Amino acid sequence: MLNQKKLIPIMRMSRFGMPLLICILIIGSLSACVTARPITLEQIKNANYGIVPENPKIIVKQHLDEVLIDPDSLRNFNVGSPTKAYTSGPIFTEKGYYIAKRGMFGYAVNVKYNAKNRMGGYVGNKIMIVLINNNRVLFMIDSSDFQSKVVQYVP
Repeated sequence: MLNQKKLIPIMRMSRFGMPLLICILIIGSLSACVTARPITLEQIKNANYGIVPENPKIIVKQHLDEVLIDPDSLRNFNVGSPTKAYTSGPIFTEKGYYIAKRGMFGYAVNVKYNAKNRMGGYVGNKIMIVLINNNRVLFMIDSSDFQSKVVQYVP
């Protein structure tokens, strides 16, 4: 027979003892999943950034043709030079959709453009950060978005 005095005190408590213990265990295990280790210098040094995009303007233009409402309305289109970069954390859209994970490596380019919105009016110049790996756009994010700080440039 089990001796009631030797049981853990929280389990001898009222009917809330066991559910409380289960909640504590679940929260503890979930917090371990959320905690991410920072990307190390070794990971940055040995990462696969892909090939340097020879003509990032063409790559970005093809991507914009797919995502813009009216691709023919594209104006003031400029693309900067590619720089090695990576994501130090996940990136989500305004509606909470997951678009990029931590530890994505590639070449970042700054892109400036103006295009029409759904209402047919020009939205004004947008400055975006585009991450490219092996001549493929991984994601594009507005540089004024607070999440753009997740994109870290490699010196």
